[in-house]
Amino acid sequence: MNSKEGGATVFEYRDQLLRVNIPDQENSYVVFRDGSIYTVIQQEGSTIVMDAGSAMKSMGVNAASAVPSDINAEVVSLEKTGRTEKVAGINGDVYELKFVDDNGQDRTEELVLSDDSRALEFRDALFQMLEIAATLTSSVAPTNAQSMQDQLKGLDAGMLRFGSEFT
Repeated sequence: MNSKEGGATVFEYRDQLLRVNIPDQENSYVVFRDGSIYTVIQQEGSTIVMDAGSAMKSMGVNAASAVPSDINAEVVSLEKTGRTEKVAGINGDVYELKFVDDNGQDRTEELVLSDDSRALEFRDALFQMLEIAATLTSSVAPTNAQSMQDQLKGLDAGMLRFGSEFT
């Protein structure tokens, strides 16, 4: 996933397993599985594994910061524009999303959605990550994210691009 700041985060996923690299830290990553979050860090030739979920739970840290907060938005409307776009070699349809952001402001963004199996798996991995992080931190993300998740599942689509936030 490329962010608007130019940074890249690699998401690897299969079924209920999700691994997210830690930017600028070679061979270090976060694993979301079994309802928790584990951090694996390579340091001075040693591998350190931490149960980050337990630490987050006690500190109230937000683990889903790699995902744009607007993905948790309350969807007002999601309409197909009739345009198509190719992202990472995958064809998708361009949609206009109208939503209410975390500050209660009305916003509009373009999304590129696809029914390609890779986009669907990525969608499920993102929402799984948000759900685990929110559960561990007693956040409201699953409730807010449900609006977007319902829209995407209803269209049987996954995201290839979210405005300029990520591709």
